[in-house]
Amino acid sequence: MNAYTYIIGLGGNIAPRQDYLRQALAMLEKEGTVLRVSPFYETAPWGVTDQPAFLNAAALWQSDKTPGDVLHFLKQTESALGRLPARRWGPRRIDLDIIDYDGPEVHTENLHIPHAAFSRRLFVLIPMRDILPEYQNREGRTIQTLIKQCSDKGSVKPYTGERHVPHAL
Repeated sequence: MNAYTYIIGLGGNIAPRQDYLRQALAMLEKEGTVLRVSPFYETAPWGVTDQPAFLNAAALWQSDKTPGDVLHFLKQTESALGRLPARRWGPRRIDLDIIDYDGPEVHTENLHIPHAAFSRRLFVLIPMRDILPEYQNREGRTIQTLIKQCSDKGSVKPYTGERHVPHAL
């Protein structure tokens, strides 16, 4: 069977954010090989902005699963980590997306590879650059060019750890 290399986007904004990302990475490792992981970034919410900041990362992951099987696995992983159906772009414990892979484009009702909006999301592009600095999209534009041309100007800054929030007395 063929092995594919996938770029997986990870994110979440319900505490403990870093734990959910780490648990998702551990689940990816059980079903394939995590080749690289970006640092975690604290990012401004996108789409629905009246919610807590997200943690985002990207992983380069190798698996013999087909894109459809990967999508199913990622949805199962989200569910296992407690993600519940909620409003689109709203708060969530974990969000896992296939950003791209080293196979042919996929366009079905439930799956688009490359991800339809990844080049318009700085919180996806910056972690991608960390794991795959040589990345070029299918039109030949480099990751650095995609970042420069990205219309999203939301905050993406290195994550320095959970902030302590004192309990109310």
